[in-house]
Amino acid sequence: MKGQDPLQFVVPSSCWSLKKIFKSQEFILQIGGWTKAVAKGKYSISIVYRNLQDDFPKVSWRRVLCYNKASPRSIFITWLAILNRLYTTDRMQTWEIGCSDDCVLCSGGKESVEHLLFSCSFSTAVWQAVLKKLGINRGSAGLTYELGKQLS
Repeated sequence: MKGQDPLQFVVPSSCWSLKKIFKSQEFILQIGGWTKAVAKGKYSISIVYRNLQDDFPKVSWRRVLCYNKASPRSIFITWLAILNRLYTTDRMQTWEIGCSDDCVLCSGGKESVEHLLFSCSFSTAVWQAVLKKLGINRGSAGLTYELGKQLS
């Protein structure tokens, strides 16, 4: 193996551990060859990692979740709400689970993420109290408005 090109090396059939290691040849080829995986003459795992990452556009709500001092549970629930993945009755009814679609907090509307967090009379009162304590003199406009308008 010494002195051979690592991408051209043929692994002996009896050595399963070497097979696993050299299976990474596919990844090296994906990023453009061995020269893209080497820095200062040595293999660099960080360079390979960066080259394997795709370029994804930043989402408008990243500032709500990233560097947030809230509890991990709160951040997770916020993330689910942003993605509209909370188990609300409007989602459960699409799965054909027999349940009432009335809001459990006010019984005055169809339970959805937007209703539970912003339209419900109970949550509206909570938001008003929180915003008043923060010295903000406006009502909450809702999840889609907040994420699209305020954070981008």
